[in-house]
Amino acid sequence: QWTPPEYLSEPARPLVQPVRAVAGSRIDLQGTLSRPIKSAVVKELPRMTGGVSGPVERRDSPPAFVPLAVDESGLSVATTAEGPRQWRVVESGVFVVEAEDEHGVSAELARWVIDVALDSPPVVSLVAPIPQAYATASAQAAVRGTARDDFGVERAELQWRVGRKSETDARSGAVSAGEPFSLTLALTPPPGGAGMSAGEPIPFAGTWSFASGDRPAPGDVLEYRVVAWDRKPQ
Repeated sequence: QWTPPEYLSEPARPLVQPVRAVAGSRIDLQGTLSRPIKSAVVKELPRMTGGVSGPVERRDSPPAFVPLAVDESGLSVATTAEGPRQWRVVESGVFVVEAEDEHGVSAELARWVIDVALDSPPVVSLVAPIPQAYATASAQAAVRGTARDDFGVERAELQWRVGRKSETDARSGAVSAGEPFSLTLALTPPPGGAGMSAGEPIPFAGTWSFASGDRPAPGDVLEYRVVAWDRKPQ
């Protein structure tokens, strides 16, 4: 079976083809054999791509190599939940279990093609307020938009600061950055869905009072952004 990363709080799933796991998932193996072995390992097969002088191995991280625990009888093998015999997938690939007996004879016991999905940061689409707008220092603005994440949105926040234009700065056009402030935005899950569903655009909303935090003065500039986090969090 394979278990998604702990931060996703999702149950284990059977290790059956096709396997599409989240990066960082733990693969748990356990099996019995018909004859004793001395050792067994999980290893990743080389990924080849075309080169000038022929195929070359292409990869972004070291290939997986996980020694399995073998019991005293040599008839049972398994990964472990912790330590060097724990197997966590990082990249997509072809993985095999190879065993070797006391005579040095090796054989392939199993093979899986595992497609690993990366957990990317959320993407924010801001509808309001619009950029380059003008307002009075005591005004309020509706904050609206959506956040989307491949494994679910956890929270969203409006962040802003007041850019002050002093008399000296006004001559050069420079703006002095003030202290940052933030406002937690309300997330609305999709109808009938529990939680902030993976892959779905999740609406967020809030009311931004310009007078909250560092009250702006005429001529000041408000710099703002909306930031969303997933469950990783990132």
